[in-house]
Amino acid sequence: GRDSGTVFGASWDLPNLKIARYHVSQIEDGCSLLDFHFMVARPGEIQTWRERHKLGLFSRRQYEEAFHAAELELSYVAFGPSFLGSFVGYNPRQT
Repeated sequence: GRDSGTVFGASWDLPNLKIARYHVSQIEDGCSLLDFHFMVARPGEIQTWRERHKLGLFSRRQYEEAFHAAELELSYVAFGPSFLGSFVGYNPRQT
C-alpha cells in the first residue's frame, strides 16, 4: 500500500445517495502526493470534484527529534488495520 502509483478506493451505496472516493498515491521529493477524486450522486444531480493533498514523509527518528526539540515527551500508539499508528506528544510539566 505504500508504493508510488497505488490506487485506493471506497464507495457507499445508500438509498438516494451514492458516494465514491478514489485516489492514486505518488511519492515525490520526500512527500506523498494524494490525488483524490470524489463523486456524490443524489436524485437529479451528480457532483464531482478533485483534491490534491501533499503530505511530508518523515523517519521515526525525525519525528522523535522534532518532538524532543519542542520539549515534549513522546509515545507511539499503534492502531488501525495496518497498525501504522500515531506519535503522541505531551508536555510532562502539565500532566
